Amino acid sequence: IIDHINNQINRNHVIISIDAEKAFDKIQHPFLLKTLESIGIDGPSLKIINSIYLKPSANIMSNADKLEN
Repeated sequence: IIDHINNQINRNHVIISIDAEKAFDKIQHPFLLKTLESIGIDGPSLKIINSIYLKPSANIMSNADKLEN
């Protein structure tokens, strides 16, 4: 994925990896959001991260097609 993005002319992309395993035991959600805001993450990016923690879910995509459950 990184190689693909590097070969693009428009590099307006973001890759985010959040390991949420046991995350709720170690950090408080409001603290995480305030910390991200303090380092300049806001708008749609912060909303996406907030959504991940409010209602975690996963979808598997293969060749741009969502696989059925």
